[in-house]
Amino acid sequence: MMNKWRGTLFTLLLVGALGLIFVTTSSVQAAFAPDLVAYWKLDEAAGPSYVDEIIPAYDGAGNGNPDPVAGQVNGAQDFNGTDDGIDVSDADDFDWGPYENFTIEFWMKKSTAVGSGGASDNEVMIGRQEGVVQWWIGVHNTDGLARFFITLGGAGVQLNSAARVDDGEWHHIVVMRAGEEGPPLTGEWRLYVDNGAPVVSPGGGADLTLTTDITMGYLQAAPSDYYYEGILDQVAIYTRALTADEIDKNYNLGLEGLELDDDLPDPPDNGDGDDDKKSGGGSSGCFISTSHQ
Repeated sequence: MMNKWRGTLFTLLLVGALGLIFVTTSSVQAAFAPDLVAYWKLDEAAGPSYVDEIIPAYDGAGNGNPDPVAGQVNGAQDFNGTDDGIDVSDADDFDWGPYENFTIEFWMKKSTAVGSGGASDNEVMIGRQEGVVQWWIGVHNTDGLARFFITLGGAGVQLNSAARVDDGEWHHIVVMRAGEEGPPLTGEWRLYVDNGAPVVSPGGGADLTLTTDITMGYLQAAPSDYYYEGILDQVAIYTRALTADEIDKNYNLGLEGLELDDDLPDPPDNGDGDDDKKSGGGSSGCFISTSHQ
């Protein structure tokens, strides 16, 4: 009788332990990458608040709320090109000195000609301006290319993608300042589209310490404001330069409809010893601009 009772107790303990292991293992999820300071999934069904998953103080506020739509990953926000925007208040994490690295990434989808929603000019997806200083990521008005633009007044640096991004398809955009975080100034600006080879401009030194809001869907540069007509999803900001491997991972996460703290599924085994991760086409072309827009 005693042996039977002990056997039953052992079985219960074993089942309980296995259940604990199962629960613990099944709840494990990948952590966010280091130095991710803002991550707006833009899944909201309505404004005016757009949650930052990392720091609540960085929640965005609708300034003419965009419309919720299906995104590359869950939901997204569709900006109308005339008066939709999201504002994020100034914070130290968004102030980058000439030696400080940063990365901005997001998914975008645009199906209309640039300027069709308002002024026939560049359309800004995310940016910031104060006085003559500005940076922005947008779509160029004459050729539909993705553009990363930085100026301290007068001459500026602009990086353009090789292919159009106003083709009605989803595109993964990454921009960064990458280099030594201290003198001598040896950094560079980079623009990646769809996990392709980066567009690069040497230098990478500009004091982007501002006091204004970061804006999505437009730029605070009245009277035009350069409104964006299209969709944004999964906007993230890091206080360092992402590696090529991290960009590759985030791109493939998005293709799978997964968020930045998810794990990629194991690639299918086709017997050739290689995985089937997708990589995109390259981007090219950078030059110095002498005008703000």
